Amino acid sequence: ANEISQGSALLAKNLGETKANQISTYFSTESNAVIDLAFNDYTIKSLEDFDGQFSELTSSNAEFIKQNREKVLKFYNDEFGSTYTKKTESRIQVESLVDKMDAESLIAQADFIATNPNPLGKKDLLLSAARESGYNSVHKKYHTFFRDYLNRHSLYDLFLVNTEGRIIYSVFKETDFATSLKSGPWAHTSLSKAFEGFLKLSAGQVHIEDFAPYTPSYEAPASFASTPVYKNGKIVGGIIIPLPM
Repeated sequence: ANEISQGSALLAKNLGETKANQISTYFSTESNAVIDLAFNDYTIKSLEDFDGQFSELTSSNAEFIKQNREKVLKFYNDEFGSTYTKKTESRIQVESLVDKMDAESLIAQADFIATNPNPLGKKDLLLSAARESGYNSVHKKYHTFFRDYLNRHSLYDLFLVNTEGRIIYSVFKETDFATSLKSGPWAHTSLSKAFEGFLKLSAGQVHIEDFAPYTPSYEAPASFASTPVYKNGKIVGGIIIPLPM
């Protein structure tokens, strides 16, 4: 019995070490993937281009903003909210989320989420929005590159974030797309902490934010890896990737 007990303990120890090694390898692999991307000249140029055009999405036309808000709110009610209830068996106050979105967020989400003909979970299939804009032109230029990169590395999603905490691009266009991580609906989440984390790093370093329930993913636990993007010694933004449980 003693030999069996010792054997079980040894097996458990070996399994524990194996699991720890697997986890370490996983995080190392994901970290290398995001670091490589951050040093890619094409990534740096895309971040600058997305950032330059994103601010152009704003409008002083109150009626236009209202129309976009209505489109976004309808999507949150009909698609996101109903799916959230099915997955979590609880309701979410979608209007309070939309109320925290500024004009840029509303317009971008209307263009790439609410009027995106692809179903929830497949919004990444849209290359070009129906409404033309400078941002749309940039999206057509870079989206295939990032989508292919995501698929090659089996990543869940990929975010480009500027130094002000704006998610200026994401592959899958979930409800965090185009929002501000400082003042938007997902401020004070693990994603916003991943943004704050990369601001403190040097080039080639990675911040790992611990697992926590994440509302845009229907409260599924998610961790985030983030790294800064530098150009000529100056930080111009960062990359964040979710690490699902």
